[in-house]
Amino acid sequence: MHPTLHHLRGLIFGTGRLKDPEDADHLAVAREAAAAGLWFHTAEEYGKGAVFATLKNAFGDRPAARPRLIAKVGGKSADLLRRTVDSTLRGLGIERLDIAQVCGGPEAETARPGGELYDTMKLLREQGKVDAYLLDIFHNGSTKAIPGVREQLYDGVIFYWNVVNREVDNDLYDLIQSTGTPIVSRRGLGGGPEAFVGPPSPEQARALLDDLYAQSGCSDRMTFRMRFALNLPGCLGTIAATQSPKHLQRLLCDAELAEALPVEIHNAIHAAQRNWFADKGQA
Repeated sequence: MHPTLHHLRGLIFGTGRLKDPEDADHLAVAREAAAAGLWFHTAEEYGKGAVFATLKNAFGDRPAARPRLIAKVGGKSADLLRRTVDSTLRGLGIERLDIAQVCGGPEAETARPGGELYDTMKLLREQGKVDAYLLDIFHNGSTKAIPGVREQLYDGVIFYWNVVNREVDNDLYDLIQSTGTPIVSRRGLGGGPEAFVGPPSPEQARALLDDLYAQSGCSDRMTFRMRFALNLPGCLGTIAATQSPKHLQRLLCDAELAEALPVEIHNAIHAAQRNWFADKGQA
């Protein structure tokens, strides 16, 4: 595992809702999340740069308090990667990205040694601009991502994974687990029908999860989702977003107490996710 990833554990603070650089709550929640030791996840596209402005306002005069972070960058070409890394550094007022989330479904050929993307990723590391890289896997990108995982072209992967959504198919999931590829999950506390990727209808998933929730002994659904998300095999951490200091405290409390779900509940969710992909004609 890349040394930087050894420091990434548990709850990761999603910044996408911090779109008002002058809002006292937005500044406070950013500072409180950093003070709690959370890593941040961010992107220049969030709020069309407004989130970056919020983070600069929150930490511009206190560089020692800045959090470590994951930032989305473009991966469709070497030039786009270079430009988005540089614009992210400028936008945040920092000199180095701890982790760059490489988006856009980059072709494996360009990320292999000798490829243009590979050379640019290597150069950005040597220049001290990026420490580590995660391959973003989004929607139906499993097939395209297989070479990058099999050949370990990136330091890890990142994708949506929660009680109703595992956004990699069974073949890629098994490859990730068998290669020991580190995972970061997005929308780990999701669970609404908008995130649904499973069987013929969201109602079927909801009925199953309602039953498992009832059996779990969890006090509420947030606790149920947190206990699942923070105990996923091979997963270093999960991203959760809020703009409310009060909600942040709830997330921190739940994360600290997030023991694994009963093994039969945990296994039943994983089995259901495998079956959902099989029902869709995927391995």
